[in-house]
Amino acid sequence: MLMILLHHFVVHNAFDVSRMPVSLPKFIFYMLFASGGKIAVVIFFSISAWFLLDGDWSIRACWKRVWLLERELIFWSVTLLVFTFCFNKNDFGINLDKRKKDSYIV
Repeated sequence: MLMILLHHFVVHNAFDVSRMPVSLPKFIFYMLFASGGKIAVVIFFSISAWFLLDGDWSIRACWKRVWLLERELIFWSVTLLVFTFCFNKNDFGINLDKRKKDSYIV
């Protein structure tokens, strides 16, 4: 999950990492964080598929596993949302200020 979060930090950040000068931090951002996130998604999907396919194959048991996984994802999503709102209130939401709007253009 950390690798996925780091990937989103590099790719979907308001600060365009591609505009950074060639340096060691830029290399680390792109080689480790951006590419590592794609690998982490594949690993996460594989673990989820293994978790859902392990055991008996009844429809009820499969839906129970799906609901268990969905509850866990919802819990962590809401936890991260509350954490972000509590510690970063100024950047929470969409800001249509001209300065911020131009920084999103790639």
